[in-house]
Amino acid sequence: MSEPFQPPDGTAAILESVGCTGSFTVEPLSGGANNRVYRVEAEALTAPLVLKHFFQSPGDTRDRFHAENSFYTYLGKLPAQPRTARALAWSRPHGLGLFSWIEGRKLTVDVISENSVEQALQFFIALNPPGQHANWADMSPASEACFSLQTHLDCVERRVLRLETGLNPRRERSDDEPPITPLEQEAAAFVAERLRPCFDQLRDVIRGSGANLSEELPAARRCVSPSDFGFHNALSDSAGALHFFDFEYAGVDDPAKFFCDFLSQPALPVPHALWRHSYSLLQQALPDLMDAGKIQLLLPLYQLKWCCIVLNEFLPTGKDRRRFASPSGARADKQRLQLDKAKRSLAALTVDFDFLQPVISE
Repeated sequence: MSEPFQPPDGTAAILESVGCTGSFTVEPLSGGANNRVYRVEAEALTAPLVLKHFFQSPGDTRDRFHAENSFYTYLGKLPAQPRTARALAWSRPHGLGLFSWIEGRKLTVDVISENSVEQALQFFIALNPPGQHANWADMSPASEACFSLQTHLDCVERRVLRLETGLNPRRERSDDEPPITPLEQEAAAFVAERLRPCFDQLRDVIRGSGANLSEELPAARRCVSPSDFGFHNALSDSAGALHFFDFEYAGVDDPAKFFCDFLSQPALPVPHALWRHSYSLLQQALPDLMDAGKIQLLLPLYQLKWCCIVLNEFLPTGKDRRRFASPSGARADKQRLQLDKAKRSLAALTVDFDFLQPVISE
C-alpha cells in the first residue's frame, strides 16, 4: 500500500507568509519533469495557487531556486511585464516557490501558429529592452550559458561524453545498480555509432569556418534568456493569450543560443514553415542581438544537444530528477519513447538555412 500524500516541508509557513492561515489542501499536478508542482486551495484564497518544490541533488549542481527567484526579481524591474504567473513568496530553506494560478489549457502541436510564435518571441523581446544591463546584477548566467563558439562546442560535447560514459556497457557498476538492459545497450549503440560521429562532423565544420572560436561575446550583445523556453511551458487562456512559466534555467546568455534552443525544443516544436518569420521578428526588434552567421553554425549543434537531453532518461541524475518529479513513472516505457525521439531528431538535423539567407547575403 502506498504511503498517504504529504505536502512538502515548509508548505504551511510559505502560505502563512502571504496571509493564508488555517486549513488548506495540496494536490500534486502532473507534467513536471524536474520538480514537483502542486495546486493549493484554501478558504482564505479566492483562487488556487501553485506551489513549486525545486529538485536539489549533490549530483546536479544547478541552483534552480536561485535562477527562478532572480529571474522574477528582474521581471519586477522591467517597464513592460511579460505574461507569466506572479511570484508570491519564496522559501530557500525548503526549496519552495509560491505562484499565482494561471487558468488555461496546455498547447498541442496542431495549434502552434504564427500568432503563437509571435506571442512567444514578444515575451523574449520584453525581457530585453534597451538599457536594462544594470538590472542583471543579481542574475547568474543561464544554465549552460555560452559566450564563445568554443564554449558552445564544449557544452554540447560534455553532454555527448556524459552519455558515452553513462551508457558504456563495460563501465564498473555499483553493487546496487542493476545490469545494463537491452534498451540501454541499444541507446549506447546509437550514441556510439550515430550521435558521436555527427557531433564530430559538426565540430569540424565550426572549426573550419574561419570564426574565432575563443572570442568572447561582448556584454552589450548578451541577453536575458528564459532558457528551456517554448510552448511546452505555456498555457493558453480563454482569449488565446499565452502565459509562460518555468524559469529554473533562466539567466544571462548568448541570443544565438536562445534562438537555436527555441527552434530545437522537441516537446512542441516551432513548425519549420515559421522559422523565417521567427528570425525576422527578432532581427527587426533586436538587431544588435541577432547574428545570422552564428545561428547557421550553431543550429545543427543545438539540435544535436536536444537529442542528448531527451536521452537523459538513461543517466543516473536524469533518472533521479524525474523520479523526484514523478515517483510512479514507468521507466522502461519512458526510455523507449525518448530513444525513438532522439533517433528521429538526429535524422532530421537541419541542413537548409534558406530562412537566414536574405540576411546573410546582405
